[in-house]
Amino acid sequence: MESYALIGLEHERPFLWLQSVDDAAVSFLLAPAAKFGLRYERLSAASLPMVMVLLPGQAGQPLRAHGQAPLVFDPQTSQFAQHIIEAAEVEGDGVFAPQVAAPLPPGLAARMLALGAS
Repeated sequence: MESYALIGLEHERPFLWLQSVDDAAVSFLLAPAAKFGLRYERLSAASLPMVMVLLPGQAGQPLRAHGQAPLVFDPQTSQFAQHIIEAAEVEGDGVFAPQVAAPLPPGLAARMLALGAS
């Protein structure tokens, strides 16, 4: 699978869906790494990395992110690049913090299918 659509639902921000165009059953929930308190030594803070969200297995568990494989959007190519990061190079606990302000990466909003409330 190589073709994906990036979908942003107004009422679900800061979360975005990376949806496979080839297989409707394949999608990934993304959010800015900063919303999970994650920072990376090797990545520029200006790149605004995104992370895959891990949904809790049981009610009452916190929302977490996969912190060791952030995605960085390249506005020149309109593609994400995934970076594999060693645990020692990741700062933060990976638990969702809704009060943290986190903008989208530069150029990403222009490439996104934004859907509002009906």
